[in-house]
Amino acid sequence: MSDRYYVPRVAVGVIRPVDYGILFAPRYNRNRIVDGDASQRESPHDADHFRGRAQDFCDLHGSSRFTLHIIDNGLNASTQEGDANTAEARRRQVLDILDGYSGPLLRVVSFVCHGYRNGVQLGFSIRNASERAATDELLDLLATKCRGDIVMPLYACSTGSSAPGESEGEGGFADYIRDGLCSRGLTYCRVDGHTEVADAVSCPHVRRFEGDGGSSAGDGGQWVVDPASELFASWRRALRETDMKYRFPLMKAAAIRAELETAS
Repeated sequence: MSDRYYVPRVAVGVIRPVDYGILFAPRYNRNRIVDGDASQRESPHDADHFRGRAQDFCDLHGSSRFTLHIIDNGLNASTQEGDANTAEARRRQVLDILDGYSGPLLRVVSFVCHGYRNGVQLGFSIRNASERAATDELLDLLATKCRGDIVMPLYACSTGSSAPGESEGEGGFADYIRDGLCSRGLTYCRVDGHTEVADAVSCPHVRRFEGDGGSSAGDGGQWVVDPASELFASWRRALRETDMKYRFPLMKAAAIRAELETAS
């Protein structure tokens, strides 16, 4: 088995591998062309909505190992060439950054942005064959840059939702990403996605899509904390009031529940 895809069992006295990560967030809350008219610019709160939270994640886990990249989704058309207000321009920035990465294999790659059942604001979606091909390009690149136990927190609304007629997230964007990572050899991957429209990092309705060591596609995902669980109120509070919102993607579900039980 290739070292790239081997997930070691950690015994007492064995040092765990150090985690490295890249996060992506948009420069502006909404995709737009900023035309120089100050009245059309977004407020500082809007501009900082996603990137501030992404930076908090990096700071918590170690800013020397976790890097935030801001994706320009609103180039000033009066002073710069090009138009970042297209899906192709946004995803090309992401792909170029990943392609140029030459550090240790990544454990975390995260999108902190608007999301939809079929995709994310930064240009990747599965709405049609052409869009799926572009998303496959991302998956191909991740297979060369990431560890086999890659964690992909999609801090993006609705990405953990189900396709029409499906359930448990089957057929949605997060499900597609998990299946694609597994088929490319990252068989211990973990992808978290929200199932509704809410705050980017404190939404408690989160489904987890994991690889089980095999290359075949999985069937949907599981709640990180089931909304019907007695722990759901504690989970909601922890995401809203503590740094759990940035820690849980790297925690196993059992460890999350154990911490919530202790805090209850």
